[in-house]
Amino acid sequence: MNMNTTINVNLFVEGRIVKQILLLIILACLVFNGQSYGQTVAPLAKGNVWVYQGKESSAKRVKYYLSDTITIDGSVYFVCNKTITDTIFRYFRLRDDGVYVCRLRNKDVPYYKLNYTYADTLKNIEWFGIWRTVLKSETQENLFGKGALVKNLHANWVFTQSDEKWTDEYGLVSTTNPIVTGSNTLIGCVINGKVYGDTSMVVTSVKENNISGEFSLEQNYPNPFNPETTISYKVQVASQVSLKVYDVLGREIVTLVDEFKQPGVYNSTFYTLRSSLPSGVYFYKLQAGKYSKVNKMMLVR
Repeated sequence: MNMNTTINVNLFVEGRIVKQILLLIILACLVFNGQSYGQTVAPLAKGNVWVYQGKESSAKRVKYYLSDTITIDGSVYFVCNKTITDTIFRYFRLRDDGVYVCRLRNKDVPYYKLNYTYADTLKNIEWFGIWRTVLKSETQENLFGKGALVKNLHANWVFTQSDEKWTDEYGLVSTTNPIVTGSNTLIGCVINGKVYGDTSMVVTSVKENNISGEFSLEQNYPNPFNPETTISYKVQVASQVSLKVYDVLGREIVTLVDEFKQPGVYNSTFYTLRSSLPSGVYFYKLQAGKYSKVNKMMLVR
């Protein structure tokens, strides 16, 4: 092998090594960027909860909830916790200009804007590139039994992109990033004390042809509880279903469910994190067609 051949081989090997190093750097930036953004939430109020599921067939659900507030550099942020570990996940706040920001690496990173328009562009500048988010389209969709204006956002960076669906009412509805985060869909939430959809952490398979027995209302679990408990019930035939919570004087505390349900087994979660409800006995009532049942539960502060 002559000297020229040796030099060419060395250059070829070195070139491959450089390409591999660059590829590793790019992948590291992608993961870093994805972990930095992670999940973002809105609207912001203490006690708000969001439950997301990875795929329709997946048994994995993740819950995010705003547990407290904290002041950083003179601004008030909401503390977001993430199950299952209940560790602090992120700090969020809503700026006066209607832009939601997440506190990351000692700076505010914008991720959504109220009344997002086609003229709006949110940017985050990092050493490895600029992340831009724009409004791609608006659609009217049915969410939790109600019509909602959905903002279809598209975010792009040098080597990756993601698509997100947002509403001002419920926050992030779904996100798709094939490289970093995969896909997540909002299946339930608690906004300002009102429950929407399925907020349980248990995936329940609903099979219309495999529902035996009658309507039923199970005992809540855990019981006693603080700050939340799950109520399970079974619907025998398609019916208008309501599930409400009352105090010992018969006063309605909250409506957990009020919608038409197909036959199946369902879960609903009663949250008391941001409420001023005192310890004591409470009642929950299931009404499905002609079927009605009341159970009691104990809240311990």
